[in-house]
Amino acid sequence: MVQSRLRSSVCKWKPPRMAAFMQVRSAKVYKERRSCRVSEFKKLFRFEEENVKWISDHFLGPEIETRGGALSPEQKMKTFLRYLADPGFQVGVGEDVGVHQSTVSRTVEFVSNKIVEKADLWIKFPRNQEAIEESRQGDQADPSNYRGIALMSTIVKVFTTILADRLTSWANVRGVLPEEQAGFRAKRSCTDHIFTLHAAACLCLMKKRQPLVTVMVDLKRAFDSVCHDKLWSKLEKIGVSGRIIRVLVSLYSSACFLIQPDPQGERFEQDIMEGVLQGDCLSPLLFILFLSDLGPFMDERGCHGLRIGGKELSQLIFADDLALLADSVPDAQRKVNILQEYCRENSLSINVEKSKVLIFRGGGRAKKMKSIYCENVALEVVPSFQYLGVLFSRTGKFKQNKDLYISKARRALGCTKELFYKGKITSWESRSRLFQSMVESVLLYASEVWGIWYMDDLEIVQSTFIKSALCLPRSTPGHFLRVETGSLPVKAKIFRRTVHYWQKILNMEWDRWPRLCYEELLKAVDDSSTHSSLNWVRRLRDSLLPIGMGWLLNDPERVQTKAGFINCRLSNN
Repeated sequence: MVQSRLRSSVCKWKPPRMAAFMQVRSAKVYKERRSCRVSEFKKLFRFEEENVKWISDHFLGPEIETRGGALSPEQKMKTFLRYLADPGFQVGVGEDVGVHQSTVSRTVEFVSNKIVEKADLWIKFPRNQEAIEESRQGDQADPSNYRGIALMSTIVKVFTTILADRLTSWANVRGVLPEEQAGFRAKRSCTDHIFTLHAAACLCLMKKRQPLVTVMVDLKRAFDSVCHDKLWSKLEKIGVSGRIIRVLVSLYSSACFLIQPDPQGERFEQDIMEGVLQGDCLSPLLFILFLSDLGPFMDERGCHGLRIGGKELSQLIFADDLALLADSVPDAQRKVNILQEYCRENSLSINVEKSKVLIFRGGGRAKKMKSIYCENVALEVVPSFQYLGVLFSRTGKFKQNKDLYISKARRALGCTKELFYKGKITSWESRSRLFQSMVESVLLYASEVWGIWYMDDLEIVQSTFIKSALCLPRSTPGHFLRVETGSLPVKAKIFRRTVHYWQKILNMEWDRWPRLCYEELLKAVDDSSTHSSLNWVRRLRDSLLPIGMGWLLNDPERVQTKAGFINCRLSNN
């Protein structure tokens, strides 16, 4: 009975009239178009107002009558130019121009297609001498103003990538590359050389009570000066397969560049006789293999380095950045002379103007010492030098570097705040992420080496950001800011990086220079000399005491176990 009633009810159903499904178009609502001051026009749209009108007429055509409040060609071009300044922030772009977010996307697509359609009109190459001269910058007669980039097919690049992987694996197994070279090598970084140089200066001042003379050498056009014949000879000498060498010879023998002195004249080819192909992934490896015999060359001529952990350290190399280490000025002069001999034999040249001398001597008045000469020119002795991005001073402390990076971070913070206002970014999460990516990345560069002495000083950058982002007075306590926003203190972030690098050092092989330097610093951790405050290991130990950790044994497994607990205590401290 129930089933029959249901069937009857279903049969009686009648579909509604088609008018019920018809969509009635509502009147389109246009946002109010916004105007800006004349002084702000170029800042928003990159061009003056008359130039924007010319561009819109050139690419979009003259203005025609538009229905209602639709965008005119000039307004479309303004929307497009505003988007180019802040791509990805369609909401902010729409607010600046006075259009909806969806309109921004459609307008950008429309203008882009119009520009592509007229590409043959605006993509032009110089065809006369005047146009060529106008497009060039710098002294054309100076070859150093030219930088060659290798143009190779994709197949060749894939082939050289495979060749580079095989050659790298072979070099690592054979131990061909010296430990002093950290450039373009896996599991090695700038931080390793920064730590090693600081540790070497600290050990000289603490244990030997003598200065460390460091000669920062700049090689002129190093990658472009590699002699091919000498490169093949060196590869054969270290044991590279003859088949690989023949492939490299074939690759480089087919490389050339075109020269056309007169635009109306004839072009002619010139074979590339020196230099590695920049832009190819194999070139960095070939370059460091070319320099791999520098250490043995200096050892054969009686050069002695600093005694650290049973080995002698006489130079630090990161790609083409070279630092010679000596315990006296005469020793440094001798090493510079041997380096000049090496450069002459290998067709390299030293840039005397950019090469500097930094003498780590601790505090006090600088004593007058003999000059160090290179190419019959006295090298400049500087009180500080920026090596691999970190500013080293003659005192061995990083106070100047701390001030430098706070200044850089504040400039980056200004750019970040401008991005907040332009993009109309009000979300705290978005602002915090931008701060971490744009400001903290600058502030905390290599802070695992130098930041452990200045953790409290670096907090000012984060506090300034939070107060500015939340429009709070300057007198607001910093711990209130971090509690309310849930921000991790900069001090904790620096210590996390330091503990992570500590673990990395303890997991290194015993012949690595950071590990050897760490062991020597560990032996001198209880030293009471004047310069004991420079000891990185001692500073690490003293930083663990306030959080109740005490000193951990020199055991990587125990440090690995305690690392999470240390980070937790720092976050809650």
